[in-house]
Amino acid sequence: MPAEADDRYLRYVLARLSAYRNVWWSLANEYDLMKAKSTQDFDRFFHIVEQHDPSSHLRSVHYSRVMYDYARPWVTHASLQTYDFNAAPGYLEAWRKPVVYDEIMYEGNLNRRWGNISGQRWCGGSGWGRWRMPM
Repeated sequence: MPAEADDRYLRYVLARLSAYRNVWWSLANEYDLMKAKSTQDFDRFFHIVEQHDPSSHLRSVHYSRVMYDYARPWVTHASLQTYDFNAAPGYLEAWRKPVVYDEIMYEGNLNRRWGNISGQRWCGGSGWGRWRMPM
């Protein structure tokens, strides 16, 4: 869609959903794989959300390979697709924002890292899926 259609649709979604308390905005799933959109487009989307969400819900964006700059002031938390939990202290120090590990692995038996975890391991108290907060 052209930018004006993107912006109009985003304002429509904000008008429809921002009244709900249980909303947080994830501006894309794997934004960096969307070849028709640039980082500047996502910056613009964040600004539209900031301007048109009267409840100031949480705002982030999910990536595949290239992390968004979570230090930007319009981002409320980092939404990470990694299982490198040891990096959390460095992220917290750099961004001074909560870190959410929101896509780590999938249960399955694939020959790929992301799809070969057992249900027992996934639910076994590994600490995955937790929020990490800055100190």
